[in-house]
Amino acid sequence: RADGTVVVDGREVTLEALRQKLAAAVARRPEQAVLVRGDEAARFGIGLEVLDACRLAKVKKVDFAALPARNG
Repeated sequence: RADGTVVVDGREVTLEALRQKLAAAVARRPEQAVLVRGDEAARFGIGLEVLDACRLAKVKKVDFAALPARNG
């Protein structure tokens, strides 16, 4: 999000909570993949922090997707 918040399954989470969720997911399923989505206003730095959280949790597959631009 543009304000720097991270959302997982519709809920805002801290980066630390994200790291914990990712680690738990990989512990349950080592081949767990992650899709990182952001809108056009999302800050690049937050994306890097999310990518770093994935790396620390040993996520092997991370994909990125952009949300469609909002008209209006």
